[in-house]
Amino acid sequence: MKTTISLLFIASISLAFDCGNPIKKTEEEIREHFVNLNKINRTSSCQCPYDVDSIGRRCGARSTHSKSGFVCYSEDVSDVQILAYRNIRKWIN
Repeated sequence: MKTTISLLFIASISLAFDCGNPIKKTEEEIREHFVNLNKINRTSSCQCPYDVDSIGRRCGARSTHSKSGFVCYSEDVSDVQILAYRNIRKWIN
């Protein structure tokens, strides 16, 4: 249930930042959209393993991605998220 709510939340937030046609977008373009959206909405300096903390150390296993599955890479976006994104976009286009 929690995953479903977060998927819908991510998809709905992404609508505000995306004006393209979801039918014409490839899966990779949608995956990159989610990654870029998460880069915009960062709340800390250690959300992805490749980030560095305030003293310049690489975050690695201390990152939010490593603990909770935060979207940092295109592989992190599931097929369910892509399907939800496309379905939501169909209703508003």
